Amino acid sequence: MHNFEDILDFCYNETGENKLITTINGRMNVMQCIQEIKKDVYWIGGNDFSTERFENMLPLPNGVSYNSYLILDEKTAIIDSVDASIRVQFLTNAKYLLQNRKLDYLVINHMEPDHCAALVDLVEMYPDVKIVGNAKIFTFFEQFYGKPCPDNYVTVGEGDVIDLGRHKLQSFKAPMVHWPEVTVTFEQTEKLLFSADAFGTFGTLNGNIFADEVDYEAVYLADARRYYSNIVGKFGPQVQLALKKLLPLGIEMIAPLHGPIYRTPETIQYIVGKYNAWSSYEPEKKACLLPLHPCMAIPQLLPMLWPINWHCAASLICGCMTYPKPIHPSLLPKLGSIAT
Repeated sequence: MHNFEDILDFCYNETGENKLITTINGRMNVMQCIQEIKKDVYWIGGNDFSTERFENMLPLPNGVSYNSYLILDEKTAIIDSVDASIRVQFLTNAKYLLQNRKLDYLVINHMEPDHCAALVDLVEMYPDVKIVGNAKIFTFFEQFYGKPCPDNYVTVGEGDVIDLGRHKLQSFKAPMVHWPEVTVTFEQTEKLLFSADAFGTFGTLNGNIFADEVDYEAVYLADARRYYSNIVGKFGPQVQLALKKLLPLGIEMIAPLHGPIYRTPETIQYIVGKYNAWSSYEPEKKACLLPLHPCMAIPQLLPMLWPINWHCAASLICGCMTYPKPIHPSLLPKLGSIAT
């Protein structure tokens, strides 16, 4: 069996360039795995094309991305980890960017398994690393892995700042968006918000990691809505509190843990507007839901509606409590945009 360092060494090509070597159908393929998103701030995440269901429940027809970020400054920092499915790729990226430098800080915003699978690896690779988080995060870390390392802990509270040099990382609590330990990290110099699961979406990053590089509504909106509805939707009041606290910071980029990064005023305004509407439980479209008695057929119903100016048949969604089948697929998009 190869040890982890052997695996990482294998992942480099002969020139030492930052490329992950994989074998597919007996051929060697090269995949670039990092991208600079701000000066000395890098995306080091990856895509999962193979998992069929998120948390073994939610279908992933378009896959999912796991985002992590690395900052190179007088001090170095990694913001969150990734899922086990891309663990080797992630660690290879981190090792390449750091070269012979040490990792000074490992900032943990969220301890859900799809974002913490490589935490122990990082601590083993960089045993002097300072692990930044709140008390709940350290409790979860010890419960999940049974490897407490209190000498490495740096406990941060609301508004506390970690100084990397040019970059300053400020911590803000965002409990129940969507786990109780969640924080977000605001980089003050670049006005960059590392938003944890907030503003995330299902779907892989297919060559473009920024929301303005694609037709967002066509590519991501349905998955973003479905992600919010299933992951965050129950916690609308908590999302509202987080928005009121964070928006006055003057955010110029949002870097979530899933999906594309928002870097333009237009895309930031767009996704913040969606979250504000969804967390306020405001429908994006107006419609009428009519629970029908089994004996009342649609043809009998519509003539009753036309005389009272119900000229919105396309927006009518009809259902029956005794109807034995799931909602027809053609109605699901309408339901999703009417209420989350």
